[in-house]
Amino acid sequence: MVTLQGARGGWTWSHTLIALAITIKLSPAYYLKNLFLLPRRTALVVTAILLAGFILPIAIWDDYLSIYSFHEEFKGSTAQTVGAVALAVLFALCLWYVETRLEFD
Repeated sequence: MVTLQGARGGWTWSHTLIALAITIKLSPAYYLKNLFLLPRRTALVVTAILLAGFILPIAIWDDYLSIYSFHEEFKGSTAQTVGAVALAVLFALCLWYVETRLEFD
């Protein structure tokens, strides 16, 4: 969260730190919609970090991509699954609303 606030304030390294967060967990990937708004040099650094973070582990470790598929079945009842999807959609709508009201600096 501190990095996101830094991005709003114009702190140049915040974009690079968010790129590292994206390679660790895919949740912050929504931030990439701002990639074309970044200065060219910063956008290239972010892109290089993302490529290294996603491509190098595939080249280094055997069967690395299995970490993205070992939990591919639904857990819980149908009602729990529908509830989780509904919460995810509501959260995405909240993010969209905030993003459109407070434009990226």
